[in-house]
Amino acid sequence: MELAGDNVDELATEVDKLSTWAAGERIGEQEVAELVPARADTPPFDLTDAWGRRDVAAVLAASERIVERSGDSPRDVFLRIAALVTNHVTRVRECQVLDAEGVPPAAAADRLKRNRFYVQKLYEQARNFDEEELGDAVIRPRPARPCAEGREQAPRGARVHASPR
Repeated sequence: MELAGDNVDELATEVDKLSTWAAGERIGEQEVAELVPARADTPPFDLTDAWGRRDVAAVLAASERIVERSGDSPRDVFLRIAALVTNHVTRVRECQVLDAEGVPPAAAADRLKRNRFYVQKLYEQARNFDEEELGDAVIRPRPARPCAEGREQAPRGARVHASPR
């Protein structure tokens, strides 16, 4: 299912293909990986759950699966992954703040207009990080200031990184 997806017809086709190929011999995980094309979507929660557990290997594996199984260019997929993680970390940080204020997950779910089981998971993930880690993970840029010539300048206090030449 991880490779072919949960469509029953596609799964049946892959099982038939594997059993014909094996001709009564034992089929192992390696044979399945070699013979079944990976086309199932990787659920985004595979990535966010791994991040919440602080499981770097699983985060990388989920990211790779998302890129491999998408028909889009890797650049576009990486942008979607970055947005997914950014949004998730922001919600985890919101739950961390609410938890520190003594707001229980059920009340937070109502306030955030989210499913209570999802918010409970966000609370659990928030407890795996300290305030500073999550505060540093989501940096909101300040708006640009106009300069005398009408162009925009970097905001005061903004970090500007120049590439070495």
